[in-house]
Amino acid sequence: MRLTTALRSSVSARASACMLAFARALAPGLAPVIAPALACGVALAAVASPASAQDEVLKVGSSAPALSVGEWVKGKLDAINDPNRTYLVVFLSSKGSTARAFLDGLNGMHKAHRASGLVVAIVIDEPLADVQSFVAGSSNLTINVGVDKEKKTNTDWMQAAKQDSMPYGFIVRGGRILWMGRPAGAEFGGVVKDASVGRYNPQLTKSAKEKLRAGDEAVRLKNFKDAWKHYDDVIKTDPTFFGDVAIRKYKAMLTDAKDPAGARAWGEEMLVQYNRDGVTLAEFARAIATDDAIKERDFELALRVADKFGDLGKVYAPNLALRAEINYYAGNLAQAVELQREAWMAADEEFKPTYRADYDRYKKLADKAKSKASK
Repeated sequence: MRLTTALRSSVSARASACMLAFARALAPGLAPVIAPALACGVALAAVASPASAQDEVLKVGSSAPALSVGEWVKGKLDAINDPNRTYLVVFLSSKGSTARAFLDGLNGMHKAHRASGLVVAIVIDEPLADVQSFVAGSSNLTINVGVDKEKKTNTDWMQAAKQDSMPYGFIVRGGRILWMGRPAGAEFGGVVKDASVGRYNPQLTKSAKEKLRAGDEAVRLKNFKDAWKHYDDVIKTDPTFFGDVAIRKYKAMLTDAKDPAGARAWGEEMLVQYNRDGVTLAEFARAIATDDAIKERDFELALRVADKFGDLGKVYAPNLALRAEINYYAGNLAQAVELQREAWMAADEEFKPTYRADYDRYKKLADKAKSKASK
C-alpha cells in the first residue's frame, strides 16, 4: 500500500512528535504529557498500516477480484482463473427498454466466441424474482446470470473501480483486468474478439507498431532481409500474441519474395514454435488453404498444421471441423465428409445445424465427384 508524499510526510512528522512525547512521559513529574502521548497512537498506527481506501482503486492491470455472486439464476461460475479462458463480467440492470436487447446481444457475442474460450457472467443487483423473470424472457441463453444479493460483488468490482452507471463491463484474462468500460459499440466487439483469443494488449500493440510499419515498408521495397528482421523482432517480444505476424511473414515470403522454399522452412519453424497455440495453428492452416493472396498452396503443410491443432483436443468439434475444412480445400473429399460427420455428432446442440450444413455440402460434392469418376 502507498501514501501520497504529502500525507506520508505529515504522518511521519506526527509520529516523530509522538515518540518525543512518549520519551518525556517516561520522565518523573511529566504525567500531564502522558495523555497527549497516548493520543498520538493513531498517527503511529497510520505509519504501520496506511488506509486501504487510498489504494484499492480497480483499474486495467489490477488483479481481478473474486466473483462472489449470491445465487446463479442461469449457469454457474465458481472462479475466473482459468488461464486459457477470457472472462467478460458485466454489471447490468434489468430495467429499461434496451436491457433485454443488450442481454441477447451479449449472448450472441458469447456464442460467436465461446469456442475460443470466452465466458460471460452477468451480475444483477435486484430481487431474485425480478432477475428470474428477466432471464426467462430470453431463450437459449448460454451465458451465466447471477444475483448479487449481498452486494459484495458490486463492492469489490464497481465501487472499487469508482463506477456507478450500468451496463459496465470488465474483461479478465490470466487473473488480470485487460479492459473495463461501457460494453457497447463496434470497438467493444473487436476488443472481445481479440481478448477471447489472447490477443488484446494495447501496450504490446503500440510497442510493435513502428517495427511492423518498417517491416511492411521493407517488403514493399523488396528489402526482404530487413523485413524478416523487423517481423522477427516483433514476434520475439511475445510469440503467442504476435502469431498473426508469423503468418504475415509466411505470406510475404510466398507472395512478395516468391520464395516457396523459404516459406516452407518458416512454416516448419512455426509448427514447432506454435505447437501448443491453437489460435495461431487454426489461422495458419486456413491462411494456407483459403487466403486469396496465396496462389501456390502447400496443402501438405496445411494438413499437418490442422492435424497439430486437432491434437490439442481443447474443443473437440471445432478441431474436427478444421481438419475437415482443410481436407475439403485440399481435395480430399471423402476424408472431409468423415471428419465433418464426426464434428457434427460431437457438437453442442445449438451448433449442430451449422456443422450439419457443412457436412451436407461436403457430402454433396463428394457424391458428385464419385458419380463423375464412375462414368
